[in-house]
Amino acid sequence: MSNPYDLISKQDIVPMSQDKPNRWWYSYSVHSSHALMTDVEKRLFNVVVLAFAIMMALAVVAYIPKNTAFVVRRLAYLLTGNETQHISNLWKDMLKM
Repeated sequence: MSNPYDLISKQDIVPMSQDKPNRWWYSYSVHSSHALMTDVEKRLFNVVVLAFAIMMALAVVAYIPKNTAFVVRRLAYLLTGNETQHISNLWKDMLKM
């Protein structure tokens, strides 16, 4: 055994590349408990994490347009004092000033 690196797999060595997805994957696998899991457990864990991330992304995408519309309506009300004024009329009035 002349080379001590023969005992370490290539996945255990910190990647020196500038490839961000590989660095993120390496950080994710090192900082989670991947080293202690079997292959089936790793796959199940990754599926659960991926499903959670997808559900959070969908929730954000579904929430932001409704919240943005509400905020714009409230902003129009605060600027004009009129709840029924449409936002396009608000822009026209502001450009006339």
